This record gives sequence, structure tokens and C-alpha cells, in this order.
Amino acid sequence: MTASSYREYISGSWIGNSSIDRYTVSGITYDLNGNLSGITRSGLQSGTATFGVIDQMGYSYDATYGNQLSTITENASITKGFKKVTAGATGYTYDNNGNVNADGYRGITATTYNNYLNLPLKVAFGATNYVEYTYDANGVKWKKIKSKSHVWSGHSYGAYRSFAEKIRCSHCIIGRSQICEQHGAV
Repeated sequence: MTASSYREYISGSWIGNSSIDRYTVSGITYDLNGNLSGITRSGLQSGTATFGVIDQMGYSYDATYGNQLSTITENASITKGFKKVTAGATGYTYDNNGNVNADGYRGITATTYNNYLNLPLKVAFGATNYVEYTYDANGVKWKKIKSKSHVWSGHSYGAYRSFAEKIRCSHCIIGRSQICEQHGAV
């Protein structure tokens, strides 16, 4: 794919012209490994009712490991579209398995992975903000906990609806058991 056009269905036909051309993607280029190397996206520009270019991005990859994204450059002057969370941030770092350790653009400072399944256990955004994940032996996500400056919130998967609530039901291979509200029995 090298481009994509936006069309609207108006009065029984599909229309696509410069007056309706709102969300097009053009300038899609690839390197010799098939990695995306450039893209231009159009959309609603920030603070206006005008549609135009919101992203003109270039991607570069590590010279040693060819397919590991190292930097993204944004050449559009519009503040909408791709945004760096951390001003002046540059690139990505990877562990020996090819997993992203840090993402300067999104403010991710460190990522810890499970030794066996290569799943993320903790994603840190600085010293006090992080997301922690818990998985079972098959790699099914059981719990996600978010901490922002030591205030926790989370969601549990599988047997529990939320770790902040009391257990209301439990799922197993042969079905589900539910607590009886009147008697407290299963």
C-alpha cells in the first residue's frame, strides 16, 4: 500500500475530491526490508475546522538489527497527530530478545519482561508511574494495575471482576460458580 483516499457517501454515490478529502494517507514508503520509512496523514487540524496534513513522519531503523525502529521524525508543523509525550525525546531501546525496553516518545523509561513467555510484567513511566501485569502459566492476562504517583487502580481478568470488589463469581473449566446473595453459599 502506498496511499489511501477518503470518500464520503453523499446522495447515493461515493464522493472523493479536494473539498471532501479529509482523512487521506499518502507518501507511504518502505525500506528494502519492508519496514515503513515514511507516511503523510491528513486529518482535522488542531484548533480549526480545517482539514490538512497533520503528520509527515519518517522512520529510521537500527543499522545492526535492520528491523528495530530507532527514531521517528515528525516534519509537520501541526500539533495534532503523532505527539512526543517527553519533549526532546529520542528513540527506542531494546533488550536481547528484541523487546522494547524504553520508548522516549511515549515516556516509557523501563519495561520488565517475563523470562519464559516474554510478556511485559511492568512498564514504568518515570519513578512513580507504572503499569503492572499478572499472567497465568499459559500467558493469559489476569490482572492489570496502574499506579500514578502511588495512587492505584486496576482490573482483574478471568475469575475476578475487579480486585477492588469482593469476589462475586469464579470461572473454571466445567463452568462457573456464583455466590448466592441470600445465603452466601456457592
